[in-house]
Amino acid sequence: MNSRFNFAGFSWAVSFGALATLASLSMERANLSRFEIGLHGSAYYFSIALGSIFMTRLIRSMGNITMIVGLTGSSISVVLFAFANSSPEWLVLRLINGFCAAMALVPLETLVYQNAGPLEKAKVFGFFELCLSAGVGVGASLAPLLEEFQSRSGYVLFGLFPVFGAVALVQIKMKIANAAELDTISLSDVKKMYVWFCTAFTQGFLEGGLLSYLGLMILGMGYGNEYVSFVFGSMFAGVICSMLFITRLADAIGHNRVLLLTHILSLICLVLMGFSVSIVAIVILIFFVGLTCGGQYAVALASLGSQVDSKKQPSANSMYLTLNCAGSVAGPIVMGLLGNEGLWGSIFIIGSVPIFLLLLVWLVNICCYKRCMVEKA
Repeated sequence: MNSRFNFAGFSWAVSFGALATLASLSMERANLSRFEIGLHGSAYYFSIALGSIFMTRLIRSMGNITMIVGLTGSSISVVLFAFANSSPEWLVLRLINGFCAAMALVPLETLVYQNAGPLEKAKVFGFFELCLSAGVGVGASLAPLLEEFQSRSGYVLFGLFPVFGAVALVQIKMKIANAAELDTISLSDVKKMYVWFCTAFTQGFLEGGLLSYLGLMILGMGYGNEYVSFVFGSMFAGVICSMLFITRLADAIGHNRVLLLTHILSLICLVLMGFSVSIVAIVILIFFVGLTCGGQYAVALASLGSQVDSKKQPSANSMYLTLNCAGSVAGPIVMGLLGNEGLWGSIFIIGSVPIFLLLLVWLVNICCYKRCMVEKA
């Protein structure tokens, strides 16, 4: 069963990777400004966040059909992108694509969690996220090459991938637990589980910012494109190792322990990179950033699922995805506004601030809890 979910996730991610790359190229050829191109990207994540708000109601009324419609809609919107010719048309299609992504991912992640064994939640989620990353890599790297040979072919061919994922899910018998009785999480639930929700934001903040500005920073240091490839290759190697091994470690010794450890180590690595001017040091440290942060999404989501009632799980997953997307939008904006040549304008230092604040709040709460226990004793 997991193989079907993983394939569906992979198929969606292929179309996402293709669209993310090809859309920017198409808009650049149409002489859109960088601001307009960035606006389209932000609109996509905004649409995912907005769509996530409605997922509980949609799943309650549609069940598994929700993710099949989401995958099909994702496919159609990517294919239609090839035939759009103006900024408003592209913007509408990005909004539709984002909403459909929420329809596909929230039910998929819920079923992945419910189908995983009690002692391997993070490992199963990690492999699912690895399939998503592989799909993004395939779409982003191969679609532009195909587009060079035949115009629009990259959109059409890679845009059709989610249809195969939808077909794979049509005949599954497993249903989302209590789909007809789903409930939404409350503000008090969010406060109790702030560590996992904040992890979604910090991970998205760092990911969005680094993907937007890391390459530009390396070029600004005077290095060529080959060094940009080395840096990104090192980071994604760390991400892959994290999804394969850190998630297993979390199942073995505890999700919260691993989250705390990875947050601390990622903070240290980011601060060290803020002081570093050596490309060798950056290549090494960025690997450990990928290693510590890459599996956080899966570990935190698995831990979150163990803390909420099954009736609230899709709602919790939706909130988690919303905050992750909010971080992905905020990261590039904040780094773009505050980034400069100085230490405190380093993208690594800026990216470390949300992690530092989360650890600070976490530490204060732990101290308060221990003090309460001592007073009760």
